[in-house]
Amino acid sequence: MEKRIDNFFNNKLSLIILLIVSLSTIYFSNSLYVYEDVLSLQDSKGYILLAEDPRNYLYGQHQESLRILPSMIVFLFKLTGLSTEACFKVLTFFFFIILHYKIFYLFKAYKIKNYLSLVAIAILLYSNHAVIYTVFNYYQLVDLITYIVIIHFIELHKNYDLKKLFLISMIAIFTKEYLLILVLTLHIKYLIFQYDKKIIISLCLILSIFILHYNLAAHYTLDDDAGKSSVINLIIGFAQDHTLFTESIFNALFLEKNIFLFFPFILLLFSFKFISFLNKHFSIVIFVFIPLGFSLFLFHNVGNNFFRVFYHGYFIIILYCLLFLFNEISKKDNSMILIFISPLFFMIDYIHILNNIKQDGFFNYFQTFRYQYLSGYYFFNIMIIVILTMNFKNLFMKKFTKKYEK
Repeated sequence: MEKRIDNFFNNKLSLIILLIVSLSTIYFSNSLYVYEDVLSLQDSKGYILLAEDPRNYLYGQHQESLRILPSMIVFLFKLTGLSTEACFKVLTFFFFIILHYKIFYLFKAYKIKNYLSLVAIAILLYSNHAVIYTVFNYYQLVDLITYIVIIHFIELHKNYDLKKLFLISMIAIFTKEYLLILVLTLHIKYLIFQYDKKIIISLCLILSIFILHYNLAAHYTLDDDAGKSSVINLIIGFAQDHTLFTESIFNALFLEKNIFLFFPFILLLFSFKFISFLNKHFSIVIFVFIPLGFSLFLFHNVGNNFFRVFYHGYFIIILYCLLFLFNEISKKDNSMILIFISPLFFMIDYIHILNNIKQDGFFNYFQTFRYQYLSGYYFFNIMIIVILTMNFKNLFMKKFTKKYEK
């Protein structure tokens, strides 16, 4: 049965399915929801101002100015004659489709079968609202580009390519400032793997550009000490107000029910074998603690954007969970079939959304309502837990082998 499924999902059919699914998501998101302009003034005003006039890089908010690249792409795309809103929308939809294909080819690079690569995409992009939200709120183009950049870094972790690393690093530091962590860790990994003065030159050049960029961004609106002392103030804040951060974690995970977003794959963190697998990808995994740390410890500032911020990190954990699972259960025919059908349970949630949500309620459904009845979320979790149980000895008991070192 598993071989038949594998043979059926050839490259051509798989790519067509990805296009149909991504275009369908875009179509239904536009038919369900009309973007409210007032939200753009609250959540994306800085990105819009940059896209309309790049000189706002010096006069806007520091965080938005640091993330200038997506807005610059929009600014250049406006040469076609389209409005700022239309450019954001078209580019967001384009990168949403690209993200599907990037994930597909990433898994193929790890020699994962096509049908399992499709499963991985379904789980990574459609199990929660973190990525799909950008299709509804197309001004958050920066999030989509961030996921694509992260995938490039994962590819660079697997295959040495200094020229590509330099290019992706430059894109990263102008997209999300904390992607600098991946820039640093990948360069260090390259140095350990192969000492080369070119790697040091690449890193020094990128760091110099980042420091210049960090100080120029919002130069005329930033207080003299605000930007330079922000990191120090944050560290001091952790030490002085630890009670606030403890409350933040409790509120984020339990009061707001965000702990459900971590299931079912958080269960694999109890596997020493999986932890050893993550350790082999330490240069990538270390980045996870940045968005997770911000979303958990600073929940009082992140609020309803928790699902967007935390997923920049947890996306990586789920991706590695799936790579680990696909390899560990590759000889279990029943398990492979179960994991293949598991994303079908998401249809329960999306059918409900199509029939009931309309203009509002998308966020509330994924954040609260789907936990209150036997939704697709619970059926999917049960299915994954069944798979973990069927392979319990191999996943949780056996020692890690060297086959994952590359």
